Amino acid sequence: KGLNLCCEVINGIRNHTPDDPWPETLEGCVVRFADRIAYLKHDTDDAIRAKVLTKKRLPKKPMKVLGRKFLDRMVKDLVKNSREKQKLTMSKEVQEAMDELYKFMYKNVYTNRTAKSEETKVPEILRLLFLHYHYNHDFQKGIKQEHQLQNTVDFIAGMTDHYAINKFQELFVPTEWRAKR
Repeated sequence: KGLNLCCEVINGIRNHTPDDPWPETLEGCVVRFADRIAYLKHDTDDAIRAKVLTKKRLPKKPMKVLGRKFLDRMVKDLVKNSREKQKLTMSKEVQEAMDELYKFMYKNVYTNRTAKSEETKVPEILRLLFLHYHYNHDFQKGIKQEHQLQNTVDFIAGMTDHYAINKFQELFVPTEWRAKR
């Protein structure tokens, strides 16, 4: 409600996940590639940080193609191979490496029992953050009452995982219990 989205944005939103058909618009294709590349990079980093994976366990063949700075490699390859074309595309080598890394992540992280067991904690963290911010007079200062719910939802929706965890620890975990980061 209240959004004035153009058909390109709507098409991108509707078709941005791997199970969806490819977007019909160039803007939608940009969103789809950006989403996949960003998630792959950050999920890999998060899995290593959470000790679900180690750098040594990453698949050798795709990592050899993508390199240490694989976010840069994927983005630069996409730009280079899409220049002057009507369709976004990666080189076959980088696309295959990205797909292989995604399959590895799906098998070893996205469906990993240890990683999945942590997901059950997320709703409670979000619930507590919502309650804290929604009923916080300082946070809602200057916001009309009829807009406060959306203000809270928008704020929490814009949080990164790390920011939400840090805020949760700051607000609800005694200082001496907090994880060292």
